[in-house]
Amino acid sequence: MAAIDKCLAVLRTSITQDQTNGIGIAEQAINDYVASLEVSMKRPGLEDVRLVVQTYRKHATSAS
Repeated sequence: MAAIDKCLAVLRTSITQDQTNGIGIAEQAINDYVASLEVSMKRPGLEDVRLVVQTYRKHATSAS
């Protein structure tokens, strides 16, 4: 599984299940993803993660 896919799967699960106990796992997934990127892509990569998290959170809160 690509680093971004693994990262987003972990984040999606934590957000949709409203799990705060998965913060460490989510943090590690983000760190692993960022570590897989070239230096010039780290900032855009984190921005991509931020946008995806905002979207997941928006959908999770509107579905409840």
